[in-house]
Amino acid sequence: MELDLRQILHTIWRRKWVLMITLAIGISFAAYYSYQVLVPEYQASTKIFVNKTRVVEGETNLTLNDLNTNIQLIQTYKELIRSEWITKDIMSKYPQFQLTSDQLLNQIQVSSINQTQVMVITAQDTTYARAAELANAVTNVFITKVPQLIQMENVTVLSYADPSLTKSPIKPVPEINILIATVLAFMIGLGIIFLMEYFDESIKTEEELEQLLGLTTLTVVHRVKRKDYKVSKTKLNTPSNPAPIGGNAHVQTSQQ
Repeated sequence: MELDLRQILHTIWRRKWVLMITLAIGISFAAYYSYQVLVPEYQASTKIFVNKTRVVEGETNLTLNDLNTNIQLIQTYKELIRSEWITKDIMSKYPQFQLTSDQLLNQIQVSSINQTQVMVITAQDTTYARAAELANAVTNVFITKVPQLIQMENVTVLSYADPSLTKSPIKPVPEINILIATVLAFMIGLGIIFLMEYFDESIKTEEELEQLLGLTTLTVVHRVKRKDYKVSKTKLNTPSNPAPIGGNAHVQTSQQ
């Protein structure tokens, strides 16, 4: 049996309690999980500028070759920061973080801004102060050890992270989680409604009966609710012209 739009909407409205239950469960679970279960994560970052890699007496301008060399060198710096050569020193000099090498690598990211000479070191942790301290620690160890390996002092720190600032967590975002849960719960509710309708073989409308029997419906007896039955029974038991209390009714006629 093909369902038109009116029948679909009628089916959804008739079983709207399924949608209400699934939405209530989905939104409640998303809110509880976002606010009570998930641990907030904060993000802090430092910025490093890669200077001119060579110094020639009397030359003050940066050539295109110098710029390309610096940009390529940033890719090398990215790998150095995420190597054990750096992480081991961070763990030994900053034992307060109590992180393993793998945990440290999972919490730090290194990127460059649109192929420029600016490199960003980002750290994530459960508080902003701790994330800022971790980003600063990675930066300090890196700028200290780079000259030992490349024999160049061409790295300048543009900005450190300030642990005293108050920042909002980058995740979780409860509003987005609740929105996603609402959409999913609505879709699940619709699926349950149509599944229930598919397995429901009862006849609910006159049109279904006419299509099933091929006959025209002459009359319909609507379902009587219990409260309607009580009201009707009360009206039947109540006399239309009750006699006066304490006496009999008299009928007077006039004679001409």
